Amino acid sequence: SWSMNLWAKLSAAPANLESAPSARVMIIDDEPAARYVLTKLLSHKDCSVQEAVSGTEGIRLAKETMPNLIFLDLKMPDVSGFDVLDRIKTDPATQPIPVAVVTSATLTEVDRRRLEAQTCAIMNKTELSRERVEQVLEKIQTESVVPSAPVTLWLEGYDDRGKRVYDFERR
Repeated sequence: SWSMNLWAKLSAAPANLESAPSARVMIIDDEPAARYVLTKLLSHKDCSVQEAVSGTEGIRLAKETMPNLIFLDLKMPDVSGFDVLDRIKTDPATQPIPVAVVTSATLTEVDRRRLEAQTCAIMNKTELSRERVEQVLEKIQTESVVPSAPVTLWLEGYDDRGKRVYDFERR
């Protein structure tokens, strides 16, 4: 059994933590105008915004950057938003990331129930407002479990025979 001394090092921490944005937001939408509107609605908030122009790119970037929130469109040509959401929520690495759906689609009751179980908000693109976006940001900032940056843990301990052992774990 291990008795471990843990040392955590932020591997992606910015040099000046005071100037770092308080939230990292990703927008996954194939429509440039929709990404522009959301970016403008977020511009007054203390957050950095990253855009993904397809579902495939969004899944990849979510794993790489671990945003604090994803705004996700449902209708995209390469991978549907439903499939993107399923892949994000079934991957242990990205599962804790809150996802807010932003769509122009008319949702069935079955679709709405499915989305309510996996998302922090469902918004219609025609009803987007600065207030609604702020509500979502406030909700995730109080409930967020996504780390502020990927963390590398240095594990140091002893095995059953008393031999000193070392290991690394990235979270």
